[in-house]
Amino acid sequence: MDHPVYHPRRCNTVLVVDWDETVTVRDTTALLALVAEQHAPKERQFAYFTTKYLESYAQFEKLFHNEYGDITTHHMETQFQKRLRAIEMQSIRRLEESRFFLDVPKTVFEQLALSIELRPDAVPFLRSFCGAVYVLSVNWCRSMIETCLAQQGLECVTVMANDLETHNGRTTGIFSAEFDIRTGYDKACKLQELRNAHPAAHIVFVGDSHGDVLAIVEADVGIVIANGKAKQTLQKIAEVHSIVTVNECTTHERGTGISPANVSPVVYEGTWAQIAASLPCK
Repeated sequence: MDHPVYHPRRCNTVLVVDWDETVTVRDTTALLALVAEQHAPKERQFAYFTTKYLESYAQFEKLFHNEYGDITTHHMETQFQKRLRAIEMQSIRRLEESRFFLDVPKTVFEQLALSIELRPDAVPFLRSFCGAVYVLSVNWCRSMIETCLAQQGLECVTVMANDLETHNGRTTGIFSAEFDIRTGYDKACKLQELRNAHPAAHIVFVGDSHGDVLAIVEADVGIVIANGKAKQTLQKIAEVHSIVTVNECTTHERGTGISPANVSPVVYEGTWAQIAASLPCK
């Protein structure tokens, strides 16, 4: 299949990236829980909340598939992610009611940023990208992400993620109401907000997981990180006609890059090094 090629150096490009296992090597949610447990004794360990969440998720997934069958369309994936929000919020309420994250100094989470391992080639590319960059994540600690990015000289990146409410520099045990991003559908809604804020821009989204599928499909250019779990779901979505590597849709002309995915999206897959070779840099 021939893919139309656009010229990123001649257009306005906005880059939106997931955080956990897209920019980072591993998921960081467990790290947040670990430092909270280490800071103060807990009535219940985080493993309890993980087990309850997985039980609720498995039941929800079973009921959804019993009613609708396998997810094979963009509409079905949208419905799945919309309904998943109830399970995610149930988990958040459990954590808040138990005050699991109560009275933890904000600096503890900021120090945690020092231990986060980022994917090779991600940081150099994000530093050199010539357009606006956003992190769009369901992660629970925006301040940790911002600190991690600042340590890498990426203060200019805007982070859209949940956070823990603080008072006098310590957590209250409640999640902040500033952002409420819990599911892939929430991510897709935020992506639309960014599209409205940058109406003349090509929106590029890079993600890795099932929760990134809607944003990948709905972006002008959707990219799944090489070996990302999202690929399994994307291969089942009827509107996704093909998944090709970033390198396959570049040309030999310097300065040209990957093509935008429109009504019948082509999804791209690649490492950060491959993405860097296909998107505009300074």
